[in-house]
Amino acid sequence: MTAYNIAIVGGGAVGVCVFNELVDQLVQLPNPERYNITIYDKTGVFGGGLAYGTQLDAHILNMPANSMSAKSDDPQHFIKWLKEPHSNDLHSYFNIQARGNDFVPRSVFGLYLEDVLDKALDKAQEFGISTELKQDDIINIQHQDGLMSVDSSSSHQLYNQTILCLGNQPPSVGSELCATSGYFHQPWPEGELTKGIPKDSDVNILGSSLSAVDTLLTLLENGHKGPINFISRNGLLPKVRSFPKPYKLTALSLENVQLSNDNEMKKVSFEKIVELFQTELAQAGIEVPNVSIAQLQEKDSPLKILEADIQRVQEGKDNYFAVLKAVDDVASDLWHAMSLPAKQTFDEHYKTLWNMYDYAMPMQNAQKVLQALQSGQLSVRSGFNNIEYNDQEKMFVIRCSDNEVFQSKYVVNAIGGGCDLTKMQSPLIQNALKNDVFKPHPLGGIDVDFDTGRVKDKDNNCSDILYAVGSLTRGVHFYTNSILENAKASKAVAFHVCNTLLSDNFEIQSIPQQGNTYE
Repeated sequence: MTAYNIAIVGGGAVGVCVFNELVDQLVQLPNPERYNITIYDKTGVFGGGLAYGTQLDAHILNMPANSMSAKSDDPQHFIKWLKEPHSNDLHSYFNIQARGNDFVPRSVFGLYLEDVLDKALDKAQEFGISTELKQDDIINIQHQDGLMSVDSSSSHQLYNQTILCLGNQPPSVGSELCATSGYFHQPWPEGELTKGIPKDSDVNILGSSLSAVDTLLTLLENGHKGPINFISRNGLLPKVRSFPKPYKLTALSLENVQLSNDNEMKKVSFEKIVELFQTELAQAGIEVPNVSIAQLQEKDSPLKILEADIQRVQEGKDNYFAVLKAVDDVASDLWHAMSLPAKQTFDEHYKTLWNMYDYAMPMQNAQKVLQALQSGQLSVRSGFNNIEYNDQEKMFVIRCSDNEVFQSKYVVNAIGGGCDLTKMQSPLIQNALKNDVFKPHPLGGIDVDFDTGRVKDKDNNCSDILYAVGSLTRGVHFYTNSILENAKASKAVAFHVCNTLLSDNFEIQSIPQQGNTYE
């Protein structure tokens, strides 16, 4: 019986989702013992990845526990897992009664992902599926004789199927400063910040969104006493998360959107989406403001805006958030239904606003940010343009609009991962682009088939041996930072892989003998 080899490149949260879904479906096929699955990760840490590997309990999930799950068919899987018996030595959180609205420490979710992985490994072993977790930095993938070559600096392996789960990529802004002392290109692992930044120093943090908030918490938990600046393009903080009553969409439903597909491409215009969204807000009794970034910046100081946001949530005046959460449930399909020009308009003019309102911070984090603002330790600046290093003065120089300049010896980049493949520092991505293995999506990331995750080439043909899941599919999928949405995408990929195996016209490509290392 011919072996069939599958590679998963990336062993973080998305890699765990893909592996779990793949095992669940492969065990239902005849002769599952023919399948071999290898998971690659350059860190050798399989499960949580960087963000879920933090050891600071102040780093909590930005989503409540009942909305987090690595199982596509069980959205409540994480909260159920939390309520199972666990050793108190595992984490102090297990001494309390888990609730669905809890914002759980990130490290606990990391433990959950490790458990999902362990159980999937056990299930694979039970059915004879061979598995290997391999620490290796994959630097290239390319087609070879109907297979996919997966290469590191020391190994060359061929696979029948390869699934890319590369996670969030570091930002392109500031990449030239990575080797400069005092510059931290991303907030994780947090230990590098706590060890490398003196507690009394001035610190400039690039960004003002959720990643910047996590960076602030890292510094505060470490007893930082010096001034801290958030410096971003818009200078706006995330809104504050609340728990309104569930809301059912009426105007902005998938049915109404589908009825609006009246053009030849069967795609919806941006104007139509806006019309339906405004109707939805009006039906929910929400005044529809004509809001822009500039108007929000001029409205009030970040401190006053945050104080008002906290008060609004405490008083229950947050019905807009109920509508946003209802939209979340259908956002992926709405995004798919929109035309490319509609998506481009959204990204250019409204994405920042949407993220600010929809990607809200938990109340306990908002209170810590508020305290830092009130004390004067934290300030928030807008108009970020660029950053450079003055070697003579040994200072980082951050330039903003209106000729405003900020200098410090320490900078943390919390802008978040970029989407432009051509600017990413990953050798794997750059080599794959060079070899035309995949093509960039116009909105960023890798272009993939919406329903199956199959990677598209420059001629728009879908591959049957290469897939991508997670943040690098941002142009095609809207919520690539949602663990549950990634689990659903993982299930679609696993289904297509298994369906391909069952196809009457498919013959397993035999993999030739190969060495493990280059000469």
